[in-house]
Amino acid sequence: MKPGAAVATGTLGGSMSEAQVRDVVERHAELFDECYKIGVKTSPKFMGKVTVKATIGPSGKVNRADVLKSTTKSQQVDRCVADAFEKMQFPRPEGGVTTVITFPIEFSGVELVQP
Repeated sequence: MKPGAAVATGTLGGSMSEAQVRDVVERHAELFDECYKIGVKTSPKFMGKVTVKATIGPSGKVNRADVLKSTTKSQQVDRCVADAFEKMQFPRPEGGVTTVITFPIEFSGVELVQP
């Protein structure tokens, strides 16, 4: 799993840095390993990129995560990635209000995952 660059999109007043988002995503890499395992079952050289839009509430809890774009050709992997975001706890957005981010997760086919 290779995390991409976070982009704040249409924030609803709050803000969060790319570094803050990346730190949280990297701490939860094991969640994306589970998604990779789903993909590798259908293709041993599974690769793809899933871009997620996540709405983060004032407390840092993800209220909703949706797939904006995907090249995985697997709805199961896409849903797994969105579900992974919904399990994460982010720092409180600056301003203490809801913010929206987009973040790509790239599976490059070289993950070291135990079967």
